[in-house]
Amino acid sequence: MAKQKPSISDLIDKSIIKVGQTFFAPKDDFGYLGIIANREHITIKYTREGIDPRNMEIELYESFSKPANEICGYPVNAWFFWKYHKNGEDRPIDDWRKEYKNTVL
Repeated sequence: MAKQKPSISDLIDKSIIKVGQTFFAPKDDFGYLGIIANREHITIKYTREGIDPRNMEIELYESFSKPANEICGYPVNAWFFWKYHKNGEDRPIDDWRKEYKNTVL
């Protein structure tokens, strides 16, 4: 059975995402851009003017969940919180998890 929560390296190994891939928090609400930094980590950048109120730009995160929870201030499902652009549409990164599950079945 496929892992429900693939790691960043799992997604890279299956060529679903690549280093440098971007994703974002709902722009109107938060103003954060995520970047796949390497095989094990993501970074989060604040995209609005001024100083990052959560000081997230200096950290490397090992999952999508921790920064999403920090941004919201409570637990959220990061697979649906984070979005990415595909064919001119904002899609949840849950697409990546679904694609991964399909590759390991």
